[in-house]
Formats: sequence, C-alpha cells, structure tokens
Amino acid sequence: QDPLYRFDTFDCTTYVETIMALALSRSVDEFEDELNKIRYIDGDIDFFKRKHFTDLQWIPYNIQDGYLIDITH
Repeated sequence: QDPLYRFDTFDCTTYVETIMALALSRSVDEFEDELNKIRYIDGDIDFFKRKHFTDLQWIPYNIQDGYLIDITH
C-alpha cells in the first residue's frame, strides 16, 4: 500500500539503502531490484523477510550478499 521508496523523506536506514541502490543501478528497474535485495532477504518483498534489525539482520545479510564488507577487527 505504501510506496517501496521515496526521495522526499528518509530516515538513516532508508537513506543508506537508497544511496546504495542508486550507486549500483543504471536504470529504474535495476534500482528497484537492488533496493529490494538490500532491504529484504532474497529480495522478496514480505514483512517477515524485511531486514528490520540493523545489527541482527541488515548488516549480516548485506555482508553475506556482498553489499558490505566487515572491516572491523
């Protein structure tokens, strides 16, 4: 019901997700696909597959999927 993305307002997570997806895309379709992969497990738009928790889901899944690299020691 709500749009999957907006450009007029962000929180810190949606801002990072949007910038990452834009940087990795050359078209609107690629942007939407990348955003869904960054935001949802396996890119499946589903409340239960959303990476809701930054430390427990968002960071580990996006490292696993190659979007992020852990540089901490």
